[in-house]
Amino acid sequence: MPTGCQFRFLLATAALLVCTACGDGAPPAVDAAAYAVPEVLEIQVTGHAFRWQVRYPGRDGKLGTADDLTGERDIHVPRNTRVRLHLRSADYVYSLALPHLGLKEIAVPDLAYELEFAGGAGGTYELRGDQLCGYTHPDLIGKLIVASAPVYAATVHAMPSAVN
Repeated sequence: MPTGCQFRFLLATAALLVCTACGDGAPPAVDAAAYAVPEVLEIQVTGHAFRWQVRYPGRDGKLGTADDLTGERDIHVPRNTRVRLHLRSADYVYSLALPHLGLKEIAVPDLAYELEFAGGAGGTYELRGDQLCGYTHPDLIGKLIVASAPVYAATVHAMPSAVN
């Protein structure tokens, strides 16, 4: 007999599978049992060619390995998880801000910066970015999307593999 937490997890997983089967735009199902949220989720965000490239750890949970996954512009994180963003630039000076958290940092080529925050209870928040030339680049403006662990895992694991 499942415990209360296990039962709620099973219900959430079943709801995700039903929504996916209905074609309502939910991400595809992932074997949630094979995905464990780390104590601190490491994500690399790199400014390159006037856009954010976001690199996530793959199933091994480690950033910088062959199974890493990539996205652009938006940053996805699981609820109630500590997150460490490794901020970099491949070409120009950029700024990244998460206004609802009061966080802002720059990315300068050949230098590494970090931002840490807690994923919180869930929701979609503004991610502001700028390349310091005075022109707004749409691919630097995105969202921080905080979702349940199964939805986070399904979204990220549907992303393409990173090219090392």
